[in-house]
Amino acid sequence: MVAIEHTPARDHPEEDRSAASRSFPPLRRRDLVGIFVGIAGTIGLGLLAVAAGIDDNGRISGTSAVILLIAIGAFLLNAASIVGLIFFQSVRYDGIWERFLATASLVYTLCGLVLSLGLWLFVI
Repeated sequence: MVAIEHTPARDHPEEDRSAASRSFPPLRRRDLVGIFVGIAGTIGLGLLAVAAGIDDNGRISGTSAVILLIAIGAFLLNAASIVGLIFFQSVRYDGIWERFLATASLVYTLCGLVLSLGLWLFVI
């Protein structure tokens, strides 16, 4: 009989072993910041869209419509980004799309917040 020794395909550092869970994958700091900014920013954009709202005659202005479209875009992008980042980490994918989703969530949400806040404060 021949004895065969098996070694793991990939050895993980100690911090990965302690942070790993069977029910939730470990997330990188960039991913956590992207998820947090995505959730908080989408809530902030939604509140700005509600604050811009409709005028006294019941009509929505063009500026309010732009703020609403930015908020809808942020919601769609951040929903896809959060789900994608969690799925990517569950299979330990560390490629261009993982970095793209985290960066896109940060950039679009922060730029959308600045633009919407500027439109709300200075145009409406």
